[in-house]
Amino acid sequence: MDDRYDKNNYDDEQDNIVVMFDDEGNEQELYIFGSVEYNGEMYLIVSENLDVNEFDEEREVIILKEIKIDSGYYDDKIDYQVVEDDGLIDIILSLFETQNDDEE
Repeated sequence: MDDRYDKNNYDDEQDNIVVMFDDEGNEQELYIFGSVEYNGEMYLIVSENLDVNEFDEEREVIILKEIKIDSGYYDDKIDYQVVEDDGLIDIILSLFETQNDDEE
């Protein structure tokens, strides 16, 4: 197994990557720009381009909604669902941009 998938061997750079699998089981690594909470739900702003670590309004991003899966244990599993609602995408991106403006 490749070290980058070993939960005990993460480094800071790996904390900015989420690994997703499509319906055929193909793996895709996505770079995490940040997260936003909206209406009690957590959303990730991600990109397929792992070479860039700066958010750009022109860049194509994907919004993922965090889905907690109750495993019956303390550390529940987390899954992500791609957000396809254009109105919700606009809201999440606006909140993300506002959040980043406040941090500068």
